[in-house]
Amino acid sequence: MPRTTAPTRPRLDDVAERSGVAKSTVSRVLNNYTKNFTIRDEVRQRVLDAAKELGFEPNPFVRSLRAKKTNLIALIGLRDFGWSSRGTDEAAINRMLERFSEHAYDVSSTFLGPNRDQYAPPRWRVDGIIVVSSDYHSQLDKLDRSGTPYVCVNGPAARHGASVVANDPQGTQLAINHLRQLGHERIAFLKTRYSEQHPIEPDHHVSSRTRLNAYIEAMNANGLQPMDCANDYSLTAEQGVRAAIEDYGATAILSYHHVMAIQHMSAIQRMGLSIPDDVSLICFNDAFPCEEVNPPLTCISVPGETMGEAAATLLLRWMDKGSIDANDRIIHVDESLIVRESTAPPKGA
Repeated sequence: MPRTTAPTRPRLDDVAERSGVAKSTVSRVLNNYTKNFTIRDEVRQRVLDAAKELGFEPNPFVRSLRAKKTNLIALIGLRDFGWSSRGTDEAAINRMLERFSEHAYDVSSTFLGPNRDQYAPPRWRVDGIIVVSSDYHSQLDKLDRSGTPYVCVNGPAARHGASVVANDPQGTQLAINHLRQLGHERIAFLKTRYSEQHPIEPDHHVSSRTRLNAYIEAMNANGLQPMDCANDYSLTAEQGVRAAIEDYGATAILSYHHVMAIQHMSAIQRMGLSIPDDVSLICFNDAFPCEEVNPPLTCISVPGETMGEAAATLLLRWMDKGSIDANDRIIHVDESLIVRESTAPPKGA
């Protein structure tokens, strides 16, 4: 059988030959080089057209060896491309990708196994780094020593980084105030396990602590007694809901996030209770399927897209100027209350 050879990849020389200019001119046009370099618009367009016709794409790794910039941004912190990128992070990532693309940056990522440090800087050169859902400052020691500008989204940064985080205390206050205005006094906060097999993770993310602490503070501020079941992360959704309603007499439940809220909703319905007639339910994250379930869920919207916009803008400015202001090291983005049909005054009110 005759051997087939792989098609030859277009080279810079091919683009130069087709457009009738020097190879150095092609390189400058394709890399948007403007310092001490001018070219007529029609010649620039001829180079761009030739590159498109030939299917030529500059190799970012070769380009990074020749220039101080790589035009690459690393996205780290993801264990997989499913669960860890949903909800708030998904909206933030999508907006950041749009912003970086507008400024001719490519984004790279690696999905690491369980034995690898998911917050370590990449092994290739990049101009900047986005960290998704960091938790502890100590996780970022290697990254902090790398000298590369980095911004954490939905999590804290270490000493030399910056972070954009949701204002969970403010959002929790909105939730408790909403339920209080409806007349609820027995309000539970639940962060439960997904199943008996799922590991107990009391502090799997910084928002676990901030939302719990904010719940306790908001309840106290309203003259209400926080429920101890909020501190028991060993409970499954079924167990947590039963404890809140049967042991503590809860008439309203604030779920840690939207996925847990769906489980809490199912558990309430399996108990033969109605939402919101018997129990009101509210959660963090206005993400699918909050609006599609029956009844649609009242929620605290965590503004992922706004966080992504702020993080991208901050990193772009940092990479351009080489520094950022001290006031930009931590940016808090306020949350908002979305009232739907899962909350109502308590029965008999």
